[in-house]
Amino acid sequence: MLFGKSSDKSPEQQKTQSEDLIAVPQSNCLSIQGITCRSCGDVCDERAVRFQLATAGRAIPQVDISLCNGCGACQTVCPEKAIRMEEAA
Repeated sequence: MLFGKSSDKSPEQQKTQSEDLIAVPQSNCLSIQGITCRSCGDVCDERAVRFQLATAGRAIPQVDISLCNGCGACQTVCPEKAIRMEEAA
């Protein structure tokens, strides 16, 4: 399970479960709104979250699904709760 919840599953089963998830930034992200925030990118050990510069001082978070391991660290630090964990396609 994510976020340290107890589980009857083995560590390997838990890892597989989290790898089935990916982070998906939402429109209420501060960076998308032009407010400097890189919390999700800073906390991502896998470096799966990058920012694409856009107009008006905005930076659009982009998640590299080949690097995202679904750990949820980005979701826990987001001040706006603007990251949703979804099943990988």
